[in-house]
Order: sequence, then structure tokens, then C-alpha cells
Amino acid sequence: MFEAEIERGAELLDKDDPGWALESAKRSIDLRALNMGSTKRCILGQRGGDYADELIRLSEWKNNPYPDWLGLHELSASCGFSLDSKLGYRTLEKEWRAFIRKRRKDATLALSETKGRKKP
Repeated sequence: MFEAEIERGAELLDKDDPGWALESAKRSIDLRALNMGSTKRCILGQRGGDYADELIRLSEWKNNPYPDWLGLHELSASCGFSLDSKLGYRTLEKEWRAFIRKRRKDATLALSETKGRKKP
């Protein structure tokens, strides 16, 4: 349901911090605590301490003392960081969890394949 938005959000996060989805990341996402309706426990809140501060930091308005709040809301919704209605947050959380789990699994597989190709 939110695949395209999550892909856009992941691309934005990848540009800032390529390993953001990994458990070993400096600001790793705690999937058990993930709550997309919370400004502290959502994807951005867990990464920066506060949803709005992190969204501004990742946006084109990061150096502007008067950010475009409507533009930030549109960016957030288009990247799967927020919704216009609380009705879809459980689905959004579920899909973000699945996306991050897949990233972590793929990274683990890639690492094990790399180790398997090295010869002593």
C-alpha cells in the first residue's frame, strides 16, 4: 500500500546515511518501539530525537530559519514518514518494519557471501 512512499523515504535516508536501516547503524531503528504516530518513536524521531527536526535536517529547508511547513508535510507524506489520517498508521508501521527487516536480511546475506568468497 505504501511501497512507493517507503522507497522514496529510504532513498532520502540512504543519501544521508547509507547504512541507516542496519541494526549496527549509529542511529539504528528499534523495530519493537516503532510507532509512526509518535514524533519520538517514528522513523525520523528515532534517528534524530524529534520528527520535525530530523525532517527539516533532511530537507531542502535545512538552512532556512523559516521552513516551508506545507512543503515539509508534503515531503513527509510522499516519503512515508507521515499520513494525512491516523487510519493508516498501523499499515505504514507494518510496511516500514518489513522494509527494514528485508534490508537487514539482505545486508547479512551480502556479508556472508562476501566472507564466503574470500580465500585464506
